[in-house]
Amino acid sequence: MHQTLDLIAVLVTLFLTGSELAVGVFVHPALSKLQDSAHSEAAKALARLLGKVMPFWYAAALLVVVVSLLARAVGTWSWWACLSSAVLLALTVPFSLICLVPINNRVAGWDLNALPGDWKNDRRRWDQYHAIRIVILVLASAAIAWAALFLKLGVA
Repeated sequence: MHQTLDLIAVLVTLFLTGSELAVGVFVHPALSKLQDSAHSEAAKALARLLGKVMPFWYAAALLVVVVSLLARAVGTWSWWACLSSAVLLALTVPFSLICLVPINNRVAGWDLNALPGDWKNDRRRWDQYHAIRIVILVLASAAIAWAALFLKLGVA
């Protein structure tokens, strides 16, 4: 049971991290090289789509890591690593709501025929905040992977 739960927690967290990493490392840099009209149109479409999907993915990752945490013996190395992952994932929620979601909502609501004068600044600021979120997600993914490894090796 622990192994299945850990596998699900690791996979969901790693897929979330990979998705966010892909946006930060590949998608947004590619968009920034497009002409302004194509860039803004693609950014708006992505903001609308990901704004609907990602909250569920974040909630699922946090939920499976918390369930995995509750299934562990308190105070073990595995428990501490899993707790670290849960705390880091939990931190991404208010960070996203405070820093990223307002910008994302502005992008999703753009009138493509009359872009705000500072739209590129918003995009840069979002990318900066997103880079911080990626670091937090990488740490959370590493922590849940360590938790699963500790349990598997009996270091738990």
